[in-house]
Amino acid sequence: MFPLVVRQLVARVHARLFPGPFAAIGVALALFLGVSLVSRVGLALFNGEAAEFLPWRVAGWLAIGTVYDLAAGVFWLLPFALAAWLWPARHLRRGLQSLFVVYGLVACAALAFTLASEFVFWNEFSSRFNFIAVDYLIYTREVIGNIRESYPMTPIVLGLAALAGAMAWLTLRPLWRAGAPTTMTFGRRSAWMAAYALAAVLSFLAVPPS
Repeated sequence: MFPLVVRQLVARVHARLFPGPFAAIGVALALFLGVSLVSRVGLALFNGEAAEFLPWRVAGWLAIGTVYDLAAGVFWLLPFALAAWLWPARHLRRGLQSLFVVYGLVACAALAFTLASEFVFWNEFSSRFNFIAVDYLIYTREVIGNIRESYPMTPIVLGLAALAGAMAWLTLRPLWRAGAPTTMTFGRRSAWMAAYALAAVLSFLAVPPS
């Protein structure tokens, strides 16, 4: 009974915050925050410092991390927001549903790859992504060669595929439903898009880069 009440409450809050096609934003944001949480907790465990798991320390780095994740997530969600805003309310809805699914598949693959890359980077430099990561992008061939020599690639690739598949299994059906026909007019969608753009601007201005 209690889980059903919680699910109903979550569904009502989600529908109120992310109406109509903007429901895709809620799904994608939940996915992004979930993967970011797994990454943050996993790196803390990987670091192996018991002091970091004192209750007040955990509350601190989880709260600060969530603020930064929300700020980054606003920009991560931009493709979903633009599609929800600009796609006609009642025409070619299968096209929007398919677009949300494609976006979702790309997002799952990108998040799985980023998650694995975070652990590789931490293992090398005991840090999350920083300016050194730019060198990874510049000297791609050398970096890939070093990774292939240092890590068992077949299990990693299979693990990434399984992780991306699990994320897709959780998110693609809700994303498909988010593209269903809606009664939201373009004016209402524009108002929600304006609120989204305001959130993006505020997150950029209010949250420091580090």
